[in-house]
Amino acid sequence: MGWVNSPPLFCSLTETICDLANARMYRRHAPPHRQESLAARDDVIDPTGLATSDSIGDAQVSELRPEFQDQVSDPRSIDTSQRSAPAEVASPPTEPPATQRAPTSCEEDERPFSALPAPEQVASNKPLPKPLANADIFVDDFILAVQGSPYRRKVVRRILMNAIDEVLKSPEDLPGATEPISDKKLGQGDGSLNPRKLILGWLIDALKKTLELPLRRQQRILSLLAEFLGRKRCTLLSWQKLLGELRFVSPGVAGSRGLFGILQVPLVRKTKGRIRITRHIRLLLTTFKQLVEDLSSRPTHLSEIIAELPKVVGAMDACGYGLGGVYFANDHSPKVWRHPLPQHLVRRLVSSDNPHGDITNSDFEQAAMVVQLDNIANSYDVRGATISNLTDNTPTLTRHFKGSTTTSGPAAYLCQISSLHQRYHRYCSEVSFINGVENVMADDASRLQHLTDTEFLHHFNSVYPQERPWTLCQSRPEMITSVTSALQRRGNFKRMLLPPKSTLALHGAVGNTTAGKSRSGPTLQGTPILFKSSKSTSSASAQDDTTRGARHPSELIPFLNTSQPLSRRTPSWWTRPKPTMDCGSLEETDMSPSATSFVPLPEQILLPTEYGPSTLPSSSHSCPWIDHPGPPRNIGPLSSN
Repeated sequence: MGWVNSPPLFCSLTETICDLANARMYRRHAPPHRQESLAARDDVIDPTGLATSDSIGDAQVSELRPEFQDQVSDPRSIDTSQRSAPAEVASPPTEPPATQRAPTSCEEDERPFSALPAPEQVASNKPLPKPLANADIFVDDFILAVQGSPYRRKVVRRILMNAIDEVLKSPEDLPGATEPISDKKLGQGDGSLNPRKLILGWLIDALKKTLELPLRRQQRILSLLAEFLGRKRCTLLSWQKLLGELRFVSPGVAGSRGLFGILQVPLVRKTKGRIRITRHIRLLLTTFKQLVEDLSSRPTHLSEIIAELPKVVGAMDACGYGLGGVYFANDHSPKVWRHPLPQHLVRRLVSSDNPHGDITNSDFEQAAMVVQLDNIANSYDVRGATISNLTDNTPTLTRHFKGSTTTSGPAAYLCQISSLHQRYHRYCSEVSFINGVENVMADDASRLQHLTDTEFLHHFNSVYPQERPWTLCQSRPEMITSVTSALQRRGNFKRMLLPPKSTLALHGAVGNTTAGKSRSGPTLQGTPILFKSSKSTSSASAQDDTTRGARHPSELIPFLNTSQPLSRRTPSWWTRPKPTMDCGSLEETDMSPSATSFVPLPEQILLPTEYGPSTLPSSSHSCPWIDHPGPPRNIGPLSSN
């Protein structure tokens, strides 16, 4: 439990309750619930919408209820009783006009891994068409998010509590019957509406839009790290427990995701159940400790871990000649960059002529991704923005998705650079796969290292014409030095964390993200690496003539696998079985009600989608909330994460 997915039958009961509640979320009224007063005792609702997260919620979580803080900080210490834990999601204010960002000072002596100042507001670029009202479930913990007036929030909570009663309420005359919703948990504030809420061991602030680590768990992690930093060896079991704790808190500790590569190597190279804490492992544990200590001044913004529509789209590639890539942003000129590889690194590349090399083509491809992200961050103000890049190398895609690898090679060091870079610049990065034959712009950027800058730009303006002329971007020497050190298995990353001299504001998502798939369709095949000894004139030109490739940002969009919330799927056991020839004379109407009506049919349950119910109920009792007369609404802005 917690490490593997539970069987569907284990959660089918609570999933059904969640579906029933979501199907009724936009009703205008709901009958009162007998436990409503207990659940609403600790509500923090500001009808004016002027309260800040500093003035509400903190006292409830840490000061007024310290014993509750100790209990709920560790999810494993909570017994698995049914309870509801709604969290009010405040409507964010409108996005202020973006301006050009000025350089900021970076003092590495004060904080070893500092970050750029957080943006004032990060509004979602996927606004909801109606106030948010949605329920979700984690095993037996119901989580409710709602926007709107105080009356609206009260109705939504009633809907969820009544749905729990419909499925789990025992008859009142049954001996020993208890409430399906725990009075103890409601008394501890689990059912309260609060913009700053402790949910499943995480402190979520809906006004600041941040994910924070509770103080108790933060202190626990620091004590564990201090304990292991004082050791020279440890058992395999204790090391697994430590990595489990660190893995749990890594989503809320920005920059820690890429530190697990070398930390996981002892699990593969264990010797008689004892693990030696080397100097390199000790350095990584110290880095993790510094990041945890910095949480009070650097919480994780939700825009850094929840991808939205991309504001920058690009593609990168690498070969034996060098690294290169292109990227696009709305209302800005397209940019292209290239950087030749040092000969001492090329000589270490694994190939048929050099089978004993220690650097692979995938390492070069991953290095190109890191340099691409740095060029984008130094061109635009990417704080709170989603960046989507394309690569034709599947190991690079996998490493970025996992965040780390179980290796001590260059890939582990490059993962560290990528993670710390993302923490410093506060963006969300996604990488998708593109066919090698379609990735022609990035392929030319990496191969055409012999051209002068003027010839290079002329080639792109003539072969890949855009609405605006191409601009050549120069990579920062600090990042090139860090990437070169990573390819040589040396960690020297602090010098790359410098604020950009000037950046441009981003305006909206790039292109039409609802475009269909590419004509050739992304398949798992890469392009062979080109060495200096290879001839790329006639054969490459012939290939370009037969395969046009993606030459415009609109042609790159279909390859993006942007993260989109999925609606809950209809389980197979909701479908009523049809009678077959083996059933004899059994008619469908003769089927026992106990075998068919114990759960609602698909047509009776309205499955929620990203923007609320997919269709409106036809019953007069389930009309949407907006169609009923009632008290005036005080909704505020409708955009939300």
